Amino acid sequence: MVDVVRHEASALPKTVEEAIALLVRRLSDEDKSLVRSLPEDELIWRLHFTLGQTIRNDFELWDENTDLLRSCGSESMHADNASSIIIRALWRRLRDTR
Repeated sequence: MVDVVRHEASALPKTVEEAIALLVRRLSDEDKSLVRSLPEDELIWRLHFTLGQTIRNDFELWDENTDLLRSCGSESMHADNASSIIIRALWRRLRDTR
């Protein structure tokens, strides 16, 4: 998985729903198929250093994208936890739209 969401700060997703919509538009069909195919209990450890890192960096979770962190549950949430929430939500969305 490559950087899929490089963009200006003003275009950063502010909610989990916006993050998922952006990922669905930007991920390749192959990447979406991979995410969809993983069992839920493998999602985070399999995607932490690929898609998870992309989400943390490109959505500026390390730089306190507080709107998105708040949408994930808390402004003070660690970026790793927030990316996990987004990955799980993406997985659910991809499985719902087969």
